Amino acid sequence: MGILGIENRTENWKTVEAFTPLISNEEARNGLALKLLNNLDENLDCSPNEVTLELFWNGVRDYLYWNDKQENLNASRAKRKDRYACTFARTYQRLFPTLRNDIYESNLTLPNEWNYQAFDKNSVEKLFHNIHGTEFDIVLDTPNYLFIGEAKDESGLGTNGDLVLVHQLIRQYVTAKVLLHFTGNLDKKVRLFSVVKKRDGFLRTYQARFALNKGWLCRANVLSWDDIYTLTK
Repeated sequence: MGILGIENRTENWKTVEAFTPLISNEEARNGLALKLLNNLDENLDCSPNEVTLELFWNGVRDYLYWNDKQENLNASRAKRKDRYACTFARTYQRLFPTLRNDIYESNLTLPNEWNYQAFDKNSVEKLFHNIHGTEFDIVLDTPNYLFIGEAKDESGLGTNGDLVLVHQLIRQYVTAKVLLHFTGNLDKKVRLFSVVKKRDGFLRTYQARFALNKGWLCRANVLSWDDIYTLTK
């Protein structure tokens, strides 16, 4: 039982409880990589110490912070933000030229005409804030793959019509692809995985079905919490 006899029901706590052992347990961390890759009919092709895992990772925010520091940039923060926003928008348009239309043709909702667009100042700035603020619950990195993991227990997948990138899974995939471009990891593949309480229900959601149809997510890589606990037993 938790503090003051109160059970902690938050997904963040469950994620920490399940995945923290993998951070220090090389064999378990390697086991997760093997499981995800086997489901993709791929081989790990690296030593266990090349597999890394982090929780609650905000890669774009931290990359920009360290990039500015290393370059010792003297430009004002506002000018740097504008430069990054424009560059991110161009990269997004190049990597995902048909994404809005693909979503429109699916059953996913597009509340505003500027959702998934990045052509005017307003949408360019919004897109930058979306990507800059995107946090990943679990990130598993191998030499050839970046696995982005979403942890779900009782809550559903998020949607926010005020964002350019409305849908949670799509936002995470887009952010990871843009970040790989900026860090020069152009050959590394992004794949989604999830750890959920109700697997069948998750797979029926429109977001999961969209990711499956796109090839971003593999059905077998929608895992249960027991799958993770088993890795450390």
